[in-house]
Amino acid sequence: MFYIRPGGHNWGAIINDDLSKVHLAVISVWSACVFPALGLIIYNRHQAFVRMRKLKLLIPAVLALHLYLIMVFLVYPLNGLFICEAEFWIMSLLLPAGIALFHAENMLLYSLSHIQRNLIWHDEAYYGERARRLRSKNGLALLWEKFLQKDAYHRTLDLMYVGLGVQFAISLVIYCASRKFHGWGLTGHAVSAGECRRGWEWAPSIVWQFSWSYVFGPCVLWQIRAVEDIHYWKIQTIMTVVASLIGSPLWLLAVYSGKLANVSKYWVAPMWFAPGIITMEFVTLFFPLLEVYQRREYRRSLQGPLIPTVSRTASSTAASRRTNAVAGMKELQLALRTPSHPIFDFAAKKDFTLENLLFLVDVAEFKAEWDQTRQREGETFTADSQNQLFKKGVLIHANYICMRLSEMPINISGRHRNSIENVFGQASKALQRPAVNDSVTPYDSDDRSNALSMATFNQRPAGADLRSDSQELIISPVVSPPANTALTILPQIDEIPSTFDMTVFDAAEEEIQRTVLNNTWNRYVRSF
Repeated sequence: MFYIRPGGHNWGAIINDDLSKVHLAVISVWSACVFPALGLIIYNRHQAFVRMRKLKLLIPAVLALHLYLIMVFLVYPLNGLFICEAEFWIMSLLLPAGIALFHAENMLLYSLSHIQRNLIWHDEAYYGERARRLRSKNGLALLWEKFLQKDAYHRTLDLMYVGLGVQFAISLVIYCASRKFHGWGLTGHAVSAGECRRGWEWAPSIVWQFSWSYVFGPCVLWQIRAVEDIHYWKIQTIMTVVASLIGSPLWLLAVYSGKLANVSKYWVAPMWFAPGIITMEFVTLFFPLLEVYQRREYRRSLQGPLIPTVSRTASSTAASRRTNAVAGMKELQLALRTPSHPIFDFAAKKDFTLENLLFLVDVAEFKAEWDQTRQREGETFTADSQNQLFKKGVLIHANYICMRLSEMPINISGRHRNSIENVFGQASKALQRPAVNDSVTPYDSDDRSNALSMATFNQRPAGADLRSDSQELIISPVVSPPANTALTILPQIDEIPSTFDMTVFDAAEEEIQRTVLNNTWNRYVRSF
């Protein structure tokens, strides 16, 4: 028979009834799921769709939320052993920090969607206007302009840091001012353990949960209403907002109203946050692992032959895999050469990997121009032709390879990145602007996603267009970029490295081709 102690939670001795055992069993089982899942995500951290989720936010968000969740499930069994001061600081710091980190990580959907669409709009006029606004301001106005020019993700990070600082300051002032937590202070008086959990002192601790459920969450949903991503971000946002709606109102009723007094004896007030927190942890861990599983299943499917066979040998299986890969690569290369192919729209609006496709297009254009120059001038190029080709290589490096300059750096191995860096790294310094007052830097120089200046140009085809009414992305490949690009701004290159040749991007191109074939192209084909 299921035994529950009469009177339930009363801030007295430790409770050892069956309900306490259920609490301990649930949090133990859930912890046994959370930590291995977190370990699997860390293990697969090199996967593009995992890197996209910013593990530096995902991991601390999950840890902060889970530590708070453990505290919530221990409140009933520990009863009076759980002191009021500890609960105050856990409620005031862990819960806000976890929700703030989760919100910042969740804002990546809107930010990535926005950046992907803007990859085709970075021209001189764009950066020049931003630079002009920066040069015209100073002091607080300059800081505000820099803030406005950041993307949604980095603005959210800035607001999160400020908000958490304010939260800590307010909590410290409340703790020092109220005599409920100690024998000194400015207001209140010593009270019982139950009364200590009530009062105005606790209201600021749920501001973050309330804001996420009723302000930030719905605003994010509105902003991403037209986004149809395949990484489950939109679904996870909807799930967490809905699951978190009950938390704040019922916590307030349990703490400040007697209507839930009998319920609170067995379902303590902080437990009302548990559904929302568990949902946040679940979507943060489950959906990336679901993508890992789906990719693994796709790789296994490549092992099968293109047509049914009675028997298979190891050699026939390997040949079948090669045939599938070669056929897929040919289709992908044809798609990249086809004007207005839907894969560009898919990569920009759903998969958020447009930078990989544009890198392949730009490298193909770079090689095409190299071939044209060779046909025109032979094996020995003129200084001007070689300089022009090298400048285009510098721009490809700046737009896709350089971690300091690129808005969306492609995901390649460190060895390949360093190899390209050795060729173009020195020349790319011409694109760096040391200070706002001395140059046309539109963003903070230490922010790699906002470091491109007026001299940087995303070498988009001249036919690129973004229809605001239909939100349809159209890419029309051309061989040469427009005349008013950074090619006319970069200075004459005095010394071109001897390692610069037509194959300088080959290793990175091959790696990105495999990435696109196994990820973007696979998801694009399966979307039909």
